[in-house]
Amino acid sequence: MTRPQEKDYGLVFFGLLALWIGIELVYSSGWLSIRAILQAPIRTGPQANSIASLLQRPGQAAPPRVWFAPYTSFPEPYRIESPWRSGVYDTFLAFPPSGVASNYGAMKLGPADLLFTQASSQGLAQEARLAMDLGYQLFALDLGAINQGARIAALCKTVPTCHVSSDGYALLPLDRAHRAWIGRLGAVDRLYPDFPQRAAGFRWAGVVLQPDQWFVPAGSDLLIEPGPRPIVRVWARASRRNALYAYRDGDLSVPVASRLHTRQRRIWLALVPALAAADLCLQRPGQAPCTPIRLARNQPRAEISGLVPLGQVTTIITRALYGPRGEAIQLNQSPLVPGSSQDQAVFGVEIK
Repeated sequence: MTRPQEKDYGLVFFGLLALWIGIELVYSSGWLSIRAILQAPIRTGPQANSIASLLQRPGQAAPPRVWFAPYTSFPEPYRIESPWRSGVYDTFLAFPPSGVASNYGAMKLGPADLLFTQASSQGLAQEARLAMDLGYQLFALDLGAINQGARIAALCKTVPTCHVSSDGYALLPLDRAHRAWIGRLGAVDRLYPDFPQRAAGFRWAGVVLQPDQWFVPAGSDLLIEPGPRPIVRVWARASRRNALYAYRDGDLSVPVASRLHTRQRRIWLALVPALAAADLCLQRPGQAPCTPIRLARNQPRAEISGLVPLGQVTTIITRALYGPRGEAIQLNQSPLVPGSSQDQAVFGVEIK
């Protein structure tokens, strides 16, 4: 009797992801060329001094280009970040009757989302600089989603061109005259660090890690090395298979690919410090056998940049692992990652 083949649910998931990416590319990849999504409001009649009234433009004037911050994935993040909002779509309520051109509405894991999420993960100042570079005119900061809302509101009131709305936004022009003010945002954190990353799956430099298979411990920072080209680390949950997907440059618009440094992208696998060694194998679609990779104390990192195919799923298989004394152990005996009291892992991925 022929044994039925076991379904690879990782490939099924990423097949659906690739289909979603294709649809997203067809419908929205060109919007970065106009630098904003044109959006209409879902209600009429802005309230006095609300963000909608502050964004109102007379007559036939073009809708303002507004960056809503902190950036939030769309649709449906796993929680409401700001206590001043009643639902995940409240950003739409901030639009005046004439509508706005904004960053809100970039689909999760789509090209624009990759760029916006990466910038947001580097802090509000970096997010504002990206918005300014992309041609946005105004920065609307949700004061309920940051840890120093009252201080920023007070600071905003000292700047004649900055306005605090009745519904909890600080609205600031994005231009060179306000660079010093934007720089001060570097000391401000959002209430939930890495919110877009945790809400829709980790992604960096055009690499998407399969949701629910990778994690950053609560309270830990995604970035392990800051700078113009930061390095991030995400741990793989203790599993026989963990998958990732790397975009092809041709699937990303030029502004996205260049800002994500996809041509200089580097990827490493890193051993959990408490292990003596681990035997892994990289499986690419249609390739047999997989490519073996050994991580050990004397060589805890291995670069896999050249082994990850573009536009396809790469599956990292855990074949064997060895405890602190070099003894073979089972997957369910995987150690805890640094900084966590409950999350087990064999290895992590580092991306630059």
